[in-house]
Amino acid sequence: FDTPYELGMDWALLCFVLTVGVLEFTIQEFSERIVPAERVAAANRIEKFNRRFTHFYYIHLLLFLLVSLLSITGTYWGMSFLRQTGLFPFIKVFFNPLTKFVFWWAAIGYVFLVWGLFNSVFLFALSRPALVLRSLGIAFLVNLVVGFILSRAFRYELAVVGLTVGSLAFMLISGFYARRAFAHLDYYYYSAY
Repeated sequence: FDTPYELGMDWALLCFVLTVGVLEFTIQEFSERIVPAERVAAANRIEKFNRRFTHFYYIHLLLFLLVSLLSITGTYWGMSFLRQTGLFPFIKVFFNPLTKFVFWWAAIGYVFLVWGLFNSVFLFALSRPALVLRSLGIAFLVNLVVGFILSRAFRYELAVVGLTVGSLAFMLISGFYARRAFAHLDYYYYSAY
């Protein structure tokens, strides 16, 4: 147990919790909109249906990125404000250089992780769990290899880089599958049900 490392990871978890709420909102909106849209979609206007929901995906992705940015900056500056008030003297331990290093890497890693989950909720909604598992499996291996090598060959706290790189891999791979699904949403939606 390395206290400065663990504090940085825990501090960054606040960002994770704040951003993961966007997923529930997004999938609820998607579920409410796709059924009525599918019922009125004409067979000769499939591209319009696909474009409409691709646009939906990107609008909600922008919302997620905005919430992510606000959660990271709000979490950091909120903790800084609490430190300055002097009400909680123990907060100064969060501003150890190692803890701050871990916080920033983990916060970015958690954004990539939730972005991967963002992509995955659509894949699950379209009954494509194998694509999510493939994305997760590769990301887990990347995280394991990078985190293990960096934490053993250099310094323990560099394990957080493994989290970030693994989460980036999850985001990129699941994003590839999600964009492909939205490009052919009519087929994926039809075959899912």
